[in-house]
Amino acid sequence: MAKRETIVRPGGLTRFWKGLMTRGHWADPSVADASRPTPTAEQLLERSHAFFGSEQPGAAHSSTARALSDIRRFDLAGMQRVVSILPYGKGGGLLLASYLDGHDDLISLPAYLSCATYQFFYRYPSLSLRAKLLCYPFLDEGHCTSFFHSDHSVKAADYLAAVDAACEAYADRPAEFLESRAVFFRLLFIVYCVARGRIPANPRPLIVYEQHTRNEILAGYLREDFADVQFIHTVRDPITNCGRTFEYSFKDEGLRGSVNAVSSLILGDEPHLGMESRTLAVRFEDLHLRLQETMRTVADWLRLPYRPSLLESTFSGRPWTVTQGTTVWSGARPAQAVRNGRYSSFTDRCLLFAVQYENFSEWNYPCPSVFRLASVRILTCLLFLLIPMRIEIVTARSLFGSRDLRVVGRGALRLCIQRVQIMLLLAVELYRRLAHGVALLPVRHAAAPAESEARTCPELPREKQAAVTQRE
Repeated sequence: MAKRETIVRPGGLTRFWKGLMTRGHWADPSVADASRPTPTAEQLLERSHAFFGSEQPGAAHSSTARALSDIRRFDLAGMQRVVSILPYGKGGGLLLASYLDGHDDLISLPAYLSCATYQFFYRYPSLSLRAKLLCYPFLDEGHCTSFFHSDHSVKAADYLAAVDAACEAYADRPAEFLESRAVFFRLLFIVYCVARGRIPANPRPLIVYEQHTRNEILAGYLREDFADVQFIHTVRDPITNCGRTFEYSFKDEGLRGSVNAVSSLILGDEPHLGMESRTLAVRFEDLHLRLQETMRTVADWLRLPYRPSLLESTFSGRPWTVTQGTTVWSGARPAQAVRNGRYSSFTDRCLLFAVQYENFSEWNYPCPSVFRLASVRILTCLLFLLIPMRIEIVTARSLFGSRDLRVVGRGALRLCIQRVQIMLLLAVELYRRLAHGVALLPVRHAAAPAESEARTCPELPREKQAAVTQRE
């Protein structure tokens, strides 16, 4: 088994400051988030046994035999190619993964089902390989639903047969091999693909991994386990991105939504440490406006032959649809590339222009050219840094709607602390950029558009902003 680093998880303020100073996310994958309790190994075993019922090893012999033939078509040890997909805020990582889904030279898990792979491996070391493969779908109700009850699910009997086939195929291997994290990682993808009945032509397919969050430890695991690992980050106009990230985070984490929105933009726009040569960035807007050129660029960078399937948004071979009000679509939709300033005031935009001018400029997003001047950027921060951002005001309004004075009091204190955190994030980041420069995610533009088309993020009319809720 690969040696695991021992990471001491610091407290909230210490973790915030460390993340701010190191530009990295160092959360230990083996440590569960206390705010989101995870089930014990015994609970997972009970859930899997109850779900699969009487289906035990050998109970579906014919299905297992067919799956065994499929399992043996993979070169397990030779599978060294992985692409890790990470969105910059709400930057469209899921959309990119859906375009890659149908290619016949890769394997993947739908949506976010692969996010917890390494975390699961380290949190349940007592489980055998078979138990890990059977229990992984039961981390929570949403996981189980996505595996077995969604539009992109597999049949329970097929999944069980694939797990049994995988264990039979490698039963003669030493325990050290079977209990390694790299084998669990690979077999999880292989088992799922065999269960869904889609076997790639290449015995050493590219694995598409939804890492989802920037984490230096996870990136280190990937580099150790796969000789040919690559990283694709999807980026998006920072103004729209800030609002969309806040909107998403506010639903899940409440008062922390505003800090999470700002920190995701400030701390997530650079490659993993030491991974610069393995990193590519793709613009969210290009996935909607220049899809064919963009996917040709991605395929070329991943050394994949171009296929028309790269223009289809699917998971498990079925269209991945998005619903917005009464509108339903799949794949590219130009309206999604329009800048939405619903959650940004004039002062908010000035601050983002000042602090992240390089992002706007290098990634080709509209930004007043005056912000290239260091004096203008410093003056903007001095004038506007103390003014609460609109996302903070929205948070405060939701808090003060409560009639419980204790809730209001505790919430007001947290808002004050978060106001300081946001000011620190912006001020320290501006200083770092002006004093030391910045190494941004490298966007490889799909085409060289005319100047009139270069700024592909037009402004959404203000009267329509409140009515638009984008989903990647």
